[in-house]
Amino acid sequence: MLIVQLKALMLLAFLLIGREKVDEIERVKIAYLPEYSCFNVPVTCSSLEWVSGFNKEKIADDRRFTRLISDELKKLKPKEGRQYPDFRIKLMIKYQDRVDTLCMGEFFDVTLNGQAMEDSPELLAIVKRRIY
Repeated sequence: MLIVQLKALMLLAFLLIGREKVDEIERVKIAYLPEYSCFNVPVTCSSLEWVSGFNKEKIADDRRFTRLISDELKKLKPKEGRQYPDFRIKLMIKYQDRVDTLCMGEFFDVTLNGQAMEDSPELLAIVKRRIY
């Protein structure tokens, strides 16, 4: 009986460790516009990379940065009501099995995979320190 319980416990631990690895961020591609940039029309998440001549990109794959991003993403909460975003920063967050898209305004507005989220000043500060 004890052996069966130990095997079940080992299987559970193995599954949990394997799941943690899947949720680990491998790399973050950041597309962004220059700080304090102004445009006549709002910049959407899908159009940010196509704003001709203005966008810049960085790749971040260091463990410290990806862990900070991961920790802050876990704290995000869905936002109720309409959002009229004007984004300046887009993160393509690469995991082992998927890619999430996080878009942020220069001072407020956050969407994760198209879902409006409550603003996160901490997350915005982490990203801004990395790109500007």
